[in-house]
Amino acid sequence: MNASKVVLSGSTISALSSALKSQDKNESIWVKACDSLRADRVTSTMLETAKNGGSEDLRGQVKAVILTTFTEAEKALIAADAKSLDDVKKFQRKTAQQKIGARLSLIQSHIRKAEKAEEDGEAEAPKTAVQRIHADLDKAIAKLQKLEAPTFDPAEVIKRINAAKGMMPAL
Repeated sequence: MNASKVVLSGSTISALSSALKSQDKNESIWVKACDSLRADRVTSTMLETAKNGGSEDLRGQVKAVILTTFTEAEKALIAADAKSLDDVKKFQRKTAQQKIGARLSLIQSHIRKAEKAEEDGEAEAPKTAVQRIHADLDKAIAKLQKLEAPTFDPAEVIKRINAAKGMMPAL
């Protein structure tokens, strides 16, 4: 796949931004972000520098998403001309730039982890948003079927869930 032709989808940008904003190590949010990146056909190698076989265009797109998670002060420092800054501001600018690199590396490591799990047969192929919704609806149907003494008609709810699934694109 030609990495220069990859454009991040809106859902990927949203999932990646959410993962970057989560200060904890919430694994499921990173799995969703990686699934979304991989559904857009992004590999860990594509996020390398151009010198190492990556795509500068794709790196630029990911860096733009990373920047959306920065404070306004950090964004201003990065955009500022380094020559116009005093030593303290230059240090803060360098720290902000290193933060971009660290987050890019974090994204790469999560993608590598997903790629390795798939190679080892431990993971499924990345899922699109529609595939995740279908899976969640299937789980809901399974739970409905196991209810004991429900106060509503589970068969009717299951029928409506299946109708909703039928309205979405086929997998």
